[in-house]
Amino acid sequence: MASLFAGLMALLLWGPGVAPALAQPVDSKPATPTIPDQPSKAESAPKASPNLDLAAVEGFFKALDATMKTAAESSSSEEYGFERGEWWLPRTWCETKLGLSKDDPIETCQVLDISSRRAAVVIVIKACEAEHCDVDYWILSDRSGLRPSPISLDFAPVVSPDSKYLYAGHTGMGPEMSGYTAYLRRVTLDTLETEQVAECAAPTLSPSERWVVCRDASGHVHRMPVNGGPLERVHTIDLGKDVIYSDPHIGVNLPPVQFIKKNRMRIVTLTAGDEEDVEEAKWVDGPFKPTAK
Repeated sequence: MASLFAGLMALLLWGPGVAPALAQPVDSKPATPTIPDQPSKAESAPKASPNLDLAAVEGFFKALDATMKTAAESSSSEEYGFERGEWWLPRTWCETKLGLSKDDPIETCQVLDISSRRAAVVIVIKACEAEHCDVDYWILSDRSGLRPSPISLDFAPVVSPDSKYLYAGHTGMGPEMSGYTAYLRRVTLDTLETEQVAECAAPTLSPSERWVVCRDASGHVHRMPVNGGPLERVHTIDLGKDVIYSDPHIGVNLPPVQFIKKNRMRIVTLTAGDEEDVEEAKWVDGPFKPTAK
């Protein structure tokens, strides 16, 4: 009866629609807030945007591969050829892709894979005479398609890891017929602006792709940071009494340096005595001071 009476009194005191505060037990604890599940690093990390320029270059090579496959199954396969990143195609392919006139006497239509499909180079040889041919070059490096190259690309160029620059080298007679000189040119692929950056040729990329490795007109090996910087000699070849081979038409014969291991390079030099000088040397990716011979 006492508890019933107390309940009635509470209702009268608080009034209708108002509930009295209930006493909490002494040993009660506040409720632990619920923490939502945290997304994993893979889920929270933003997805990398696809590189549409590289995708365009890759699409070009895939279409080329499909063309070669179709040709291999047809009777016209003798017009096609492939070897180590080089494709030979019928002139009709170049006429279609480059919008060339069918009246142009095309002798050779060739495509080069540059730096593992970072870019493509198309070479068209035409109007050949006894000792001369006209040669045109096109570059494909982004979504803008094939563009005429501002420089000749007779010797295999390389493209930087970020696909920003193309490096190409050649040799020729220096000022006032003072001897052969090597030239390394850099093409900014976005604009096709060209500049000479070093006196070396036969560029290749180091295993880490931090360096452009090239050779001067005497055959010695140099390196330069891939995005530009000073040229540094890293190996001096020793031909003894012999000299490096040269030709009035092609200049100095300079095969690119070969990396047989990440820390080992091989340098092959053709001499005027029609011999191959083969040297091996240690490659150091970091700073070092080579010993001159």
